[in-house]
Amino acid sequence: MVHPGILLVLGLIWLLFFYWLMRKILPRTFTVDPSRPTPACIHRDRRDFVPVRHWLVLFGHHFASIAGAGPIIGPIIALELWGWLPALLWILVGVVLIGGLHDFGALMLSLRHQGKTISDVTGEVLTPAIRLFFLWFVWFALVLVIAVFTQIAGKAFAEDPRIVVPSLGIIPLAVLLGVLMRIRGLPLWISTMIVLGATGALLILGPDYPIRASAPWWFGLLLAYSVVASVLPVHYLLQPRDYLSAFFLFGGIGLLITGMIFAPNSLQLPAVQVPSKVDALQPLFPFLFVTVACGAVSGFHSLIASGTTVRQLPSERYAFRIGYGGMLLEGFLALLVLLAVATLPSAMHRSSHILTFGDALSHLFGGALPGLRFFAILVLNLFILTTLDTSVRVVRYVTSALFSIQNVWVSTLIPIGVAVLLLVSGHSTAMWQVFGSVNQMMAALALMVVGTWLLQQNQKWVAVLAIGGSLWMFSVTLTALVYRIGSTSQLVTQLFALIVFVLGCVFVGLWVFWIWKQKSLRFSFRPEKDS
Repeated sequence: MVHPGILLVLGLIWLLFFYWLMRKILPRTFTVDPSRPTPACIHRDRRDFVPVRHWLVLFGHHFASIAGAGPIIGPIIALELWGWLPALLWILVGVVLIGGLHDFGALMLSLRHQGKTISDVTGEVLTPAIRLFFLWFVWFALVLVIAVFTQIAGKAFAEDPRIVVPSLGIIPLAVLLGVLMRIRGLPLWISTMIVLGATGALLILGPDYPIRASAPWWFGLLLAYSVVASVLPVHYLLQPRDYLSAFFLFGGIGLLITGMIFAPNSLQLPAVQVPSKVDALQPLFPFLFVTVACGAVSGFHSLIASGTTVRQLPSERYAFRIGYGGMLLEGFLALLVLLAVATLPSAMHRSSHILTFGDALSHLFGGALPGLRFFAILVLNLFILTTLDTSVRVVRYVTSALFSIQNVWVSTLIPIGVAVLLLVSGHSTAMWQVFGSVNQMMAALALMVVGTWLLQQNQKWVAVLAIGGSLWMFSVTLTALVYRIGSTSQLVTQLFALIVFVLGCVFVGLWVFWIWKQKSLRFSFRPEKDS
């Protein structure tokens, strides 16, 4: 039997080696220059472009936004279907070769184009027509994310009202943190200690003061909160809230590492298994890759990197550690969750992956700390909320670009209205089936843009790595979407799968045609001869 601590150490060595290797290659490829002013400093507007005072605050926001539920729920589902080994291998390979390059590349392209989103950069690197298809693809993907994550968080509140007080109580505490730092001028560590102490009190009070309400009521409240949070200047709520939320996730990571190293149990679930008859319609290829999703590669990260992170980055000095390093940390989190859940007995909460995650953390400590299960569920729900309101902020940018709407409230309420229609239709759970495919295809399209820009900069080797990764991810997601369109009878799922399928195919077709016309990009790896 394999002890999880051994695999954890080997995986950590692998990730640290690639961080060291890519730190020598990628910053030089993208000509990182700490002396160059960032868009956050050049375009400071006290709403969206606001440089952070300390890079750790931005790392907390970035990591909290990209992590969400993906690196927790995805590996658990993959483990249940195919065993822990296939998921482990894809996490370790995908995150260092594709995921990290995707995140860092999207951040650097946005830096090189005055803080524009990856979809807007597409119009400058390629053509306005290709940009338009990318914008529509991103818009539909974000509406899907908002609907699905609203339902997950709302149902969690309805099923376990004990987590409501600490989950929502962190919002006013985040505002307090921003006031202490910016108005009172307190040092970051003092402000952090004050607010973390208050947050600890909320954790204690939560079980004693549950707030009960129906799931639809929570749906409405969460969407209303997301609208307000997405319009407020980032330094009022988004920066300090995500910074605080990151402490919970880092605390959860620390507990997972501690429990796994000293765990008396070896891995209980099989390394490789064949899906049951119920799940036989989900073959290893392509569904392993779109199921693990954010733990290895995530197109959503390009929207965060180029939508909010770039507009708060104070210096290019921190771009690699936030972009590439943040993705590797997310891969490490996915590895932790995968190994922790694999130590559970065969009986698992197949209907609730949130409960499975809570049981895994508690099981690592032999059930000696009963509060760990509640803490694990709370951590996961906090980051679902983070992903939710960050998605609303980014979709506001996309809506404004698509419809030329300047009013921030109107550009926010339009996609929220469509998300409400998805929730009311009752099919938003089914949308999770295509969520992974949409997310991974978005990564493929963003990597194509990154690789094309690198070709234009004559960075051929890294360009080949980016374009090769994008073509692999596109083939995976194209297969998954075709499979979903043909195998489901639910209209909403079919409609969204068909829309993103068409938009993705048109994007790639236009990209191939554009590349074929650009004679300057037809290259070989032979050194050019001097004339």
